[in-house]
Amino acid sequence: MSDAKTKGNDFYIHRKVALSMGTYNPKDEDLHPEFKQTNTSKDLNETQFFGFSVPEARIHSVLYTWCHPNLNTMSSGVLVGQGKRTITTAIDMLDFRTFLGMDELTGGLLSYKTSGGYEVEVIEAGKTFRTKYLDRDRKNSFDVLHTAIHAPCVWSSNVHFEQVMKTKGEVTIRGKRYDVDGTHVRDRSWGESRGLAPISCPPVTWITGAFDDGFAFHVTAFDSSDLNPIWKGHFDLAPNDNLRFGWVIVDGKQAAVQSVRKLTHYDSDFMPKRVELEIGDEHGRTFTINGEITGGFPFNPWHAARWVICLFQWTRSGASAKGYGDVQDGQWSDFLVAMSR
Repeated sequence: MSDAKTKGNDFYIHRKVALSMGTYNPKDEDLHPEFKQTNTSKDLNETQFFGFSVPEARIHSVLYTWCHPNLNTMSSGVLVGQGKRTITTAIDMLDFRTFLGMDELTGGLLSYKTSGGYEVEVIEAGKTFRTKYLDRDRKNSFDVLHTAIHAPCVWSSNVHFEQVMKTKGEVTIRGKRYDVDGTHVRDRSWGESRGLAPISCPPVTWITGAFDDGFAFHVTAFDSSDLNPIWKGHFDLAPNDNLRFGWVIVDGKQAAVQSVRKLTHYDSDFMPKRVELEIGDEHGRTFTINGEITGGFPFNPWHAARWVICLFQWTRSGASAKGYGDVQDGQWSDFLVAMSR
């Protein structure tokens, strides 16, 4: 992965943070206009991500608002799929508006309804949120309450965090109603540039999981090059340079991830079908976690990259509890071209 081919995309490739946790500030739930003074790049980024799933019905979702403050534009909307779909436009509920003005955020990120009908309300910062959507023509809708199970897990850069949520509500897909009663890991980021140029690199994956016994985890990482991933021989990545950040929650306490060994198994459409993880944390503990896809779909938030959004069921070595969470596999064209030849 040469600098010439990845310049301007440090967020994904060279981005390094200390192997420790940051500090949550409730004010970070809202927009951060102050960064416009220190970062004039058109790629200045601010995101708000929610989601929910109904594992028994193989339903999974992306509820996403992605702002470019220096352009005063944003993309926002909802994607809810049932089962595994290889074509984005074939998923059951799709209303993601690529070009919107940030003036639609009438209440900042704390309370708004876009022209596409997606609604977000921050009821209590860091604790309770509500998302809603209604499409009468297609008989699609959802109304979900997101309640914190654990405090936000803040990256040590203090411009990004994840949080494990309890999700409760309902979703109606093409006229059929389902109860939402599960878990999900939300995500917030701001203040950094996120470039849209092509990148010559293997997939980088944002992975989360929440288990019935209270254990939860997150890692952002590449596959380990010494485990013979499918891209080996096409891209160079040092064996111990695959982790970008991660955390685990054990008995309600957060701990930073220090190392991860990861291997992704893909199907013929380059959708992750199985993932093997070995996570080491700051206390010297090791967690072996394996997962299989339950449902998913590809999402192209911008044209140079394909993010395959998957609902995974997880098992953890030495524990009987089952878990569910996201495998979001970021794939750029150089990887897909190399694998397709």
